[in-house]
Amino acid sequence: MFVINGKAIISVTMALAVAAAMEARANLNGRALLESRCTSCHEVKTVIAMKKTRRQWHGVIVDMRRTGAKVSDAEAAAIVNYLSKPGK
Repeated sequence: MFVINGKAIISVTMALAVAAAMEARANLNGRALLESRCTSCHEVKTVIAMKKTRRQWHGVIVDMRRTGAKVSDAEAAAIVNYLSKPGK
């Protein structure tokens, strides 16, 4: 892990917290969203087998959005929460 600066870490942490709160309010199913939003390009088994931290999954979602993935902040939070759970 590397530190760019204290502000960057706080920003990422706050973004994850806000996204998690949005997911809780929306009661979204991360597995269902993974299947509906990600499988046009990725196999679910392959994605689930990847071991990443919550922060790493968040980065993956950010990258996928840059390449055109249509995922809202709340949906992204639900997918990240699902993928970062042990034994998913």
